[in-house]
Amino acid sequence: MFDISILPLSSPEKAEGFAGQSHFFAAQTAKKVARQRRRDTLLLHLSLQGKSTLSADKQALLLQRLSEVFYKTPGTTTGALRAVAESLNQFLFERNARLDNPENQVVAFLTQMVFGQGRLTIAQSGLSHVYWISSGGVEHLYDPDLAGQGLGVSKVAKIRFVQVQIQSEDSLLVCVKPAASWSSALLASLYGKDLKGLHQKLVGETASEAWALQFKAGSGKIIRLPVTAVPLAQDVQPSRTSAASATQAQTSSPSPLADLEANLSVDSPASPSPHQEQPSPPIPGKPFSASQASPAVEMPEPAEPPSPPLTDIHQRQPSSGSASLLDGFRNSLQGAGARFVRWLSRLLPDSSVFQIPTALMALIAILTPLLVVTVASLVYFRQGQVAEFERYLALAEQAAQQAQTLQDPLAQRSAWQTTLAYLDRATSYSNSSEAQALRAQANAAIDQLEAIQRLDFAVAMDDLPKEAQIVKMAVTENELFLLDANAGVVWRATAAARGYVLNPNASCGPGIQGAAVGKLVGFGIIRKPTQLQAVIVGLDSKGNVVTCDYYDPPMVAALTPDERGMGSLRGFLIDGGNSYVLDPEKNAVWIYWKNKYSEKPELFFSEDVPPMDNIVDFAVYGQDLYLLYADGHLAQCSYSSSTPTRCVDPQPYKDSRPGRENQPLQSETPFTRLFVSQPPEPALYLLESSQPAIYQFSLRLLAFHTQFRSIPTPSFSPLPQGVPASALAVSSEQRLVFLAFGNRLYYANLP
Repeated sequence: MFDISILPLSSPEKAEGFAGQSHFFAAQTAKKVARQRRRDTLLLHLSLQGKSTLSADKQALLLQRLSEVFYKTPGTTTGALRAVAESLNQFLFERNARLDNPENQVVAFLTQMVFGQGRLTIAQSGLSHVYWISSGGVEHLYDPDLAGQGLGVSKVAKIRFVQVQIQSEDSLLVCVKPAASWSSALLASLYGKDLKGLHQKLVGETASEAWALQFKAGSGKIIRLPVTAVPLAQDVQPSRTSAASATQAQTSSPSPLADLEANLSVDSPASPSPHQEQPSPPIPGKPFSASQASPAVEMPEPAEPPSPPLTDIHQRQPSSGSASLLDGFRNSLQGAGARFVRWLSRLLPDSSVFQIPTALMALIAILTPLLVVTVASLVYFRQGQVAEFERYLALAEQAAQQAQTLQDPLAQRSAWQTTLAYLDRATSYSNSSEAQALRAQANAAIDQLEAIQRLDFAVAMDDLPKEAQIVKMAVTENELFLLDANAGVVWRATAAARGYVLNPNASCGPGIQGAAVGKLVGFGIIRKPTQLQAVIVGLDSKGNVVTCDYYDPPMVAALTPDERGMGSLRGFLIDGGNSYVLDPEKNAVWIYWKNKYSEKPELFFSEDVPPMDNIVDFAVYGQDLYLLYADGHLAQCSYSSSTPTRCVDPQPYKDSRPGRENQPLQSETPFTRLFVSQPPEPALYLLESSQPAIYQFSLRLLAFHTQFRSIPTPSFSPLPQGVPASALAVSSEQRLVFLAFGNRLYYANLP
C-alpha cells in the first residue's frame, strides 16, 4: 500500500493566479459503492478552456459529481473511467450546443488516475501531458490522436488508457502546457527525491499549471501539500472546526449530475428544490487547488453513498419523498387532536367537572408522540416503500427506453448501466416481476455490447483430494488431466455418464506405482493411435522426466542439459511432437525435438530473449511461443530455423467491440492463466481469475473475440464465490470449457 502526496507546482508569487487555472480532485472509496470500486482511489485533474468557463466552486461541484459516477459504476476500471468521461462530455456538449456564440464554448481536458492493487490506470481525454518518473526512466504520456482534442466538442468522448506498475518513490507530473525546460534528463534526475526536491527543481519552470504526485510505502493516506510548502507535511489530526466543516460538507446534498445545468450556470445558479432528493457524497475527498491546500490530513470516510449521476431523465423525477409523507401525516394528527380538544371543551358545562389527574396527563403526554411516530412509521413502511420502489422503477424504465433510442454503442452501454443503477435503488425497497424482467433485459443488452457470452456450469468431479490445488489441465475426448501443485501429481480422470471419475492408480507423479521423481512442475500428453488412454509425460524441477503409460509401469529418465547447464525448471509442455522446458534461471526455453531427451536441446531464442523471472504461465502453438507475466501482459515470440527469433514484448490485446475497435483491451485484474486450444478452432484463452472470466483472442494478432462468464442463476451448480479460479482448459472438439478452483472442478458447454 502507498501514501500519495500531492503538490501544486507554482512559485509563491504566482500562487494566486495559478489556483484558478486547473482543479485536482482526490477521492477514496466509500463503504457502499459498486463492488469493484471498493479498493480504488480516484484522482481527477480537470482543466476547462473557453470564454464561458466555470468558477472554481462550480468546477469543484462538477468534480464531485464525476467522482460519484466513477464509484457507482460497476464492472471494469476502464469502464468506470469511460463512464466519467462520457458523462462530462455529454454535459459540456449539450451546454455548448445551447450557446448562441460558438466562441463561448468550453472544452475540457480531463486526466483520470485510479490507484488500486499496486497499479495506476490513467485515462487521458484532451491535450493533457503526464510524465511518469520511475526507476526505469521518464515516460511522457501524450497522444492527441488517441486522447482527442478535448471533451464537449463532439458526441463521442475520446479516451487514451495507460497502465503502469507503482513502486515506492515513483512520481508523476500532470499538466496542460509543460515547460520547455522539462527535458528527459531534468525529469529523470528527480527520481528518488521527495516533493521538496521536486518543488525546488521545478518551481518557476511550470507553464500554465502543473501538479506533482509521489507514491511512498505507507497506509493509503492522501497527503495534500500547500503551494508554499517545501518539506513533506507530517500527518496531523484535523481540528474540531475543520472536522465539523468536513462533516457539514459531506452532509449537504448537492444535486445529481443531470441537474448541474442550473447549479453550474455561469450567470445565475439556481437553488435546489426543498423536496428534491439530495444524495450524500460518497467520496471522502474534495477538490484540491493551490489556494485551498492544507497540511497533510488523512481523509475521513462518509457513511452513505449517493444515487448515481444520470442523464436528463433525472429532471422528470417525482418530488414525493418519505420525509414529506411523515411530516404531513404528523401535522394532520396534531391538528385533528387540537380541534377535538376545543370541541370537547365546548360540550362540558364546567371545567371543574372534567378534571384529569396529573399522572394521567403526564402519561398522555408521553404516549401521544409515541403513537404518532408508530402510526407514521406503519404508513411509511406500508406505503412509503412502495412509493419509493415505483419511483425508481419508473426512472429505470425511462433510462431503458432512452438506451433503445441511442445509436452510439458506448452511449447505449452508459444508459443501460444507468438502468441497472436505478433498479438497484428500487429493489432496496421491494421487488417485482417487472423489475426482474427489466434487469434481465439490461444485463442482456450490456452483455451484447461487451461481447459476453454466458455459460451454465456444472460440477465436473468432486473426488479430488481435499488439499489439491489444480494449476494446469489438458483434455481429450474421454480423459481429463489435472496438475496438482501441492502433491506434484498429474491426476487422470475418465469421462463418465455425468462428469468425470478420478483414476488415481493410473495417474502420474512421485510415489505412484513406485515412480522415483520429484514434484512435477509441468506435463504433456501423447496420443497413441492404438489405445484410447493417453500417455502422461511429466517433469520435475531437477530435470527428471517420468513417462506414465496407462498399461505399463512408469519410466524415469533425466534430461540431457545444454552446455550452459540447467537451473531449477518451472514448466514443461508438449506441442507438435516436441517438448518445451521453461528454465527461468538460465533465462531460456529449451526445445527437445521429437521428445528425444537423451539429446541436447536447442534454445528457442536466438538474439531477442525476453526476461523469464516473472512468468506465471506459457504455451506453444506451431512456431509461436506465448509467455504470460505476473502483471498480466503477454510476450509473443516466433521461432524460425533460418532467421532470428522475433519477440514482441508486450504484445497488446486488441479490442474489437463496437466503439472501441483497435484500442488496447485491459482487464480489470491481471490475467493469471493461458490456454491454447487445438484445431478445429485454435484460439488463445486468457483467464481473469477474480471474476472469473475467460477471454478468447486470435492466435496471431491477439484480437479479442468474446468473453465467457457464468450465468447469474445457474441450472446446476454456482461457481465458488470469493475464490479465484486456478486453471482453465478448452476442448474445441467437444465444445467444452473447464474451470478449476483449488480442488473443485466445473465444466460447461460452449455456444
